Amino acid sequence: MSRDHGRRGPQNIDALQMLRAVAALLVVMWHSRLSIMHANNNYWVEGDFLYRASHYPAFLNHLDIGVDIFFCISGFIMNLLIHDEASTSGSALAFATKRAVRIFPPYWFFTGLVLLAYVASRGRFNLASLTGNIASDGGRLLTSVLLVPEEPPPILGVGWTLIHECLFYLLCALSIAVGLNRRLPTVLSLFSLGAIGLTAANVSLMHGYFASPFTIEFLCGALAFKYRKPLSRFFPGLQLVTAVGCYLAVSAILDSGISTQMMPFVRSVGSGIIGALLICGLIGANERICFSRSLLGAGLMRIGDASYSLYLSHWLVLSTMGKLIWLIPALPAPGVAAWHVLSIFAAISFAVIFAEHVEIPIHKRLQAAFLHARTVPVASG
Repeated sequence: MSRDHGRRGPQNIDALQMLRAVAALLVVMWHSRLSIMHANNNYWVEGDFLYRASHYPAFLNHLDIGVDIFFCISGFIMNLLIHDEASTSGSALAFATKRAVRIFPPYWFFTGLVLLAYVASRGRFNLASLTGNIASDGGRLLTSVLLVPEEPPPILGVGWTLIHECLFYLLCALSIAVGLNRRLPTVLSLFSLGAIGLTAANVSLMHGYFASPFTIEFLCGALAFKYRKPLSRFFPGLQLVTAVGCYLAVSAILDSGISTQMMPFVRSVGSGIIGALLICGLIGANERICFSRSLLGAGLMRIGDASYSLYLSHWLVLSTMGKLIWLIPALPAPGVAAWHVLSIFAAISFAVIFAEHVEIPIHKRLQAAFLHARTVPVASG
């Protein structure tokens, strides 16, 4: 995603940019099996949760924690953005409009690519599991482009996380409107308690999107914002090491055979703690050594700028690479490994180029148009 520069200092933002890159790369790694799944010598066989738990190391089975880290970052960033907003309906509407301008145009573009691939291939390239029935597919397209909570997930599969994000943005806008924007952690705490209660009762609202366990992760990000100053000064290196240790522990617990009812709670609480530790640890570490100015840090910053494009596009790129390997299905194992790495590099490269030349310039123009529209007085009749 493009940087949401705020009033709290560039070190905070740079640390979050690098963490965005890490989160996006974890998600790409998680889905990278798509690029080799049709190879005869595929070493990462797709299977259900129990299959993965019995065949692969636990720490490789939960790389989708990148999604959870994104939610934690969002909790931090949104608290930053709304903290000093005036408590008016106009400010709430402006906040919601800015988020819509940020989220929807790239999402619509890649949703359109999924549809185009389906039509052009006459249904053979069907990432969205479309039925070919105009009525049902048309209804699903409408709910998808509007990010309406639904089951099955949106046509662009990763859009399910954007539904959670948009509901969180709505909560932030309402908090601004009623004057609770400086108490966002409190508001999220109440919703988190509701999520825990619903999970314990095995009840889901709005297909599981309303007051979901992921609310706990937004809360952890908001708490990281609230207590970032003392926490970022408290042994940041130790916090980063602890975050890695927590990830290993949570992965092992999730693979240990706990009940399916407890899994969302364990994942959200564990991931929330990991995300908060990473946020505060990286802020503190970057303040001490300015890691963002190093060669590796600069690379992560660049990927962080393109993280939204990477998140939206990687499934398409990896799936395309997976279709291409059909041409050489008997590729030996070393070749498959090389193709795997090449596919990940292709996904990252495409996203960076797209973000720098399409997504970010268009977003800047839309943002400028929105600001201009707000400042131009309406002519009276």
